[in-house]
Amino acid sequence: MNPSTTKLLGTLEILNSSNTFFWETATQGEFNLWNLMISEGFVNPTDIELVFEHWQNIETWGTPTNPNEFRYAPPRSERDDDWNEAMENQRREYYQQL
Repeated sequence: MNPSTTKLLGTLEILNSSNTFFWETATQGEFNLWNLMISEGFVNPTDIELVFEHWQNIETWGTPTNPNEFRYAPPRSERDDDWNEAMENQRREYYQQL
């Protein structure tokens, strides 16, 4: 076994001593942190276009104020801050360039 894999498995054993898990490379792919997070449901692969669209929508929705309850700040049109349409357009342009 690769020494870095042995070290990673040893670390995981210490951190997660009560919960044993099995990794099947034939079905789950190479064992690494990213694939482990996907298999455990911590992250979900998605289309990059959906990510950019969501970022653009945040400009209108406002940023999350309590991520655990999925609450957002009031829409930009309802807030008293120094936000203006030029800033929003500039950010949209940045997202398009990405």
